[in-house]
Amino acid sequence: MFKFKFQIFIENFVLTILSIIKIFIFSKLFIKIKDKKEHTNKDCIMLGNGPSLNSFLKEKKYFLQNKELFCVNLFPISEFFEELKPRYYVLAAPEVYKGIDKYQKIQDDIFNNLLKKTHWELFFFVPYFISNYLDKKRFSANKNIKIIFYNFTPIEGFEFFNYFCFEQNLGMPRNHNVLATSLMLSLSLNFKKIYLVGADHSWLKDIFVTDNNLVLLTQKHFYDEKTAKAEPMTKMGKGERKLYEILEKFTFTFKSYFNIKKYSKKRNSIILNITPNSYIDAFERINKDDI
Repeated sequence: MFKFKFQIFIENFVLTILSIIKIFIFSKLFIKIKDKKEHTNKDCIMLGNGPSLNSFLKEKKYFLQNKELFCVNLFPISEFFEELKPRYYVLAAPEVYKGIDKYQKIQDDIFNNLLKKTHWELFFFVPYFISNYLDKKRFSANKNIKIIFYNFTPIEGFEFFNYFCFEQNLGMPRNHNVLATSLMLSLSLNFKKIYLVGADHSWLKDIFVTDNNLVLLTQKHFYDEKTAKAEPMTKMGKGERKLYEILEKFTFTFKSYFNIKKYSKKRNSIILNITPNSYIDAFERINKDDI
């Protein structure tokens, strides 16, 4: 849609003001995202939870060697967690921390596995705005797990303002997917080459609407590709999203990747997508057979 420069300026001005307000309400100032290691000459790999991760690990597991690994969401309850020993773990879903309804069992499974199986140094990234829901004493039982809080506050507005906020870890591009969050964290850790695997994001072909106007989505992951069922997408475990709400959520996610790509160039980093048939159209592609 065509917009006049004045219109764009006004929109960015308003979004910048709103972002400043959100920072003072939701963000913790002076948060530092850092690891004792220097990652300027180190590559990292994002282990997305898409179905294609199974074939990648079966055929190209050797590619993970000598690279730092990020895992997300339910990865700690998979068989690969202890085997691959990822150094970074990102769980962004507030409903899991809060243990809302059906998510209480998921929370127990994730946290129990983290505490029981993590026998290497692991950095567990937790959104600051739900920090009160995390039982820190529970995690003190495993000294290998280092909890790092980060600001998930959505930042929008003038580009120079956005980049300043990203550099200061005050927030992130508006997104609705843990992979985008992980990419921003990897940039804050100063990784210069970042690979995406298991980043299918192919939900669009798995959406349908029933005759009762119920919108169902089959969200397939590497751990439930053959058993995943079509279900409504809820809001914090409650209600049912309408089709436009689901598509809006996807729009924010896919748009955020273009913002992250632009920001990564500013930091002299590159993001490479090795996921076959991935719906993410922002990052440079590499055929997994060519690595």
